[in-house]
Amino acid sequence: MLSTAPDEKERFELDPERVRLLERIYRESGTELRKLLRYLADNPDRPIGTRIIAKQLELPRGTGSLAGMLGAFGRRSTNRYEGYSPIEAIYNPVKDATELSMPKPEAEVIRRIAKRRKVAKRPKRTD
Repeated sequence: MLSTAPDEKERFELDPERVRLLERIYRESGTELRKLLRYLADNPDRPIGTRIIAKQLELPRGTGSLAGMLGAFGRRSTNRYEGYSPIEAIYNPVKDATELSMPKPEAEVIRRIAKRRKVAKRPKRTD
């Protein structure tokens, strides 16, 4: 009997084209959206309510700021990234709330990108 389930390596690795797209998304994103991407990447495969996210990111207008940011990103995603987004939005009827999450493969790539950019921006020592 043949198994159609991907092996462990295939499940958690993205193709190079998708990695380049994630790099572009991160590079072209503003500060607040980068914070959101990093926050979701630090909590992969974990749906988190938008109220919690807005509070953790200290957004000035709470969920309103988050909604505006996601709306703008959704339009950009449609126009620039062929509709692709590493952010998944799920409505939870039990909590009557929208939750956001990021799949583990995308999260691993976003964490690597953020770490590289952080290292690249460190000021040089002058001693």
